[in-house]
Amino acid sequence: MHIIDIIDIHFNLGGGSGVLENTAYPSSHSQLPEIKIEKNLKEVKKRILRGFLDVVIACLLAEKPSWGYEIISEIHNKFHILLSPGIIYSVLYSMEKEGYIKAYEECRRRFYEITDRGREWLNQMINACRTVSAMVEEYLFREAEKYNEKVIINHLEKPLLTLKH
Repeated sequence: MHIIDIIDIHFNLGGGSGVLENTAYPSSHSQLPEIKIEKNLKEVKKRILRGFLDVVIACLLAEKPSWGYEIISEIHNKFHILLSPGIIYSVLYSMEKEGYIKAYEECRRRFYEITDRGREWLNQMINACRTVSAMVEEYLFREAEKYNEKVIINHLEKPLLTLKH
């Protein structure tokens, strides 16, 4: 199992259909067409991935050292979103500048590996994500109650973003 699997985003970033299952909409609105839901799902997936890209990369590098294009490939395989090299290398540069990762040359490739500081930062980020996830979940369910509607997100009471050690 890859360490990236510690991020179990209940927006189903791994692909597949339907993030919000059995979702009830306020009675004054008709249910959105499936195509609109899928479009919104794709947009949410991209936003979450981009917002947590440094964390995702740190998780990948905590598993094993890697190079840019392998990171792009791993992210694409896991999340079904293809990010440009410019986005990935920009994040890698920032992470290296912060001391979270270090780079070295091997076999004419520039490899990146996580540092001790990077592991510490990753653990702090995972804990912070847990806290924010609980807050977002509480807010969404509270908002749904205003409409007297029941919202089920991925089979009951799991948070939107669950991070496991």
